[in-house]
Amino acid sequence: MSTEDTQETNENPLVTRWRRILREVGRTSAAVALVASTACGSSHGPSGMDAGTDGRVEAGPEEMDCRDVAPWDPFADFVPEPGVDYVAVGQVGAEATTEVLGRWGTPCTGAAERTACEEQVRAREASGSLDDGRRWVLWTDAMGVHVADAADPVALQPVLGTVDSEQEALFRLWIAGYRVDCRATVVAVDGGYEATLKELGCGTIDEEPGWLDVQYRVERDGTITELTLVACGAGRFPQHLLPVAPEELAARRGDPLGVWFAATARVEAAAVTAFEELAEELRHHGAPEELVVWAERSAEEEVEHARLVGRLARRYGVEPLPARSAAGQVRSLEAIALDNAVEGLVRETYGAAVAHHQAAAAEDPAVRQVMEVVAEDESRHAAFSWALHAWLLERLDPAARARVERAVDEAVARFEQAAGRPVDARLQRLAGLPGPEASQRILAELRARVWN
Repeated sequence: MSTEDTQETNENPLVTRWRRILREVGRTSAAVALVASTACGSSHGPSGMDAGTDGRVEAGPEEMDCRDVAPWDPFADFVPEPGVDYVAVGQVGAEATTEVLGRWGTPCTGAAERTACEEQVRAREASGSLDDGRRWVLWTDAMGVHVADAADPVALQPVLGTVDSEQEALFRLWIAGYRVDCRATVVAVDGGYEATLKELGCGTIDEEPGWLDVQYRVERDGTITELTLVACGAGRFPQHLLPVAPEELAARRGDPLGVWFAATARVEAAAVTAFEELAEELRHHGAPEELVVWAERSAEEEVEHARLVGRLARRYGVEPLPARSAAGQVRSLEAIALDNAVEGLVRETYGAAVAHHQAAAAEDPAVRQVMEVVAEDESRHAAFSWALHAWLLERLDPAARARVERAVDEAVARFEQAAGRPVDARLQRLAGLPGPEASQRILAELRARVWN
């Protein structure tokens, strides 16, 4: 009896079924890719890394910067709601330190007790009044001093109102912590705006390795939705994953392999929070204990994934990116089902198949070893997602079930659209990451066998 057969003898039949499907899809794709690339040949430096004649690893191109143009001004043409005389945006850092990122206006001009109001502004700006890593918006009016979470569009209505211009859409993205610079573009669409920002690309390349265009929709009420699903690894995203600070991204330029593993380590670490949040929500809604324990065990496995992938990032000279998230709230069963449709049924299912592909295709033995562990665990996480999906659908009305199924279709379509992006050749060879054709092959197989 093989090791794989022994592993499957006493486990949950659902897990066995999903592991076999995802392993077969990933390994078959890797085998086809290997045959296609055989004629191209390969060469290695020490430990399977590309090297020049002196043995040094060659770094990829650096990020294109905006030094030759005027910096983007978040407060250009800024107009707050009537009565607001001052606005400040800041971020809470480590050990409760806070940094003011920008200001508009003069504080407390309409206050009855201006001196006391100004003292309160200084105190609130010094503390931030929110958790580490969170951005805040402070404003003053005749009623006093107010502070709100920059990621909460409802709390920001009294100061910002509705989003009525392209600049306001970019401003909402900026205060929420997204990377807005000279390369950002935005267009008006029905009901809101769609913006394209340059983000860390997890192995896809656009103008330069490691960076790609990510699209966001900004509703008129300030709600932000990511339209481009970037599959950095197989982990779930928590409810409120905070963006990486620009200076942290800038510090991680270099080898595309290191960049990809640094970004993937962040996703794996973020998945810890996602599963912990989900376990609490399931317990709140009276879900079977098996599902609650399964979510908790998945969180523990993601801790190990983050450690292993972070070690690979350092192997290629880049420190892992941090994963910070704002506290989530207990959601309705439909909201959980909609999130699971994207994060579980699509992202984790596809990510698990990709991990099996990498485990079979990576030429770096250290990468293969790590991805073998990740692939097995993520196959269990995919199985969990489908088990959770079945439990949730039984508790939703027909209209809600239709919305969940539509969310799956839309997420699959977005992944298929992103699958055509080019992938750095060294990432394909050393990390085993599937190129465009292999990614499309994996998605086609999953659509036929899973998402039909």
